[in-house]
Amino acid sequence: MAKYFITTPIYYVNAKPHIGHVYTGIAADVLARHYRAKGDQVLLSTGVDENSQKNVEAAQKQGMEVQAYVDTMAAV
Repeated sequence: MAKYFITTPIYYVNAKPHIGHVYTGIAADVLARHYRAKGDQVLLSTGVDENSQKNVEAAQKQGMEVQAYVDTMAAV
């Protein structure tokens, strides 16, 4: 049995998800399912980048505190 660690890029949360997020998420999921179906052990991980200037600028445009903004967008 082989072991695999598959990850997606960490996404900025300065805006709602778009087709690029879907593409990489599906590609990673397909690989994980393929290896699991073969009986391999797979860890699939993804996340968001809450620490960027883009997020600060987006929060300011919305008139929100940065942490509240990124928490809201990460949930989206």
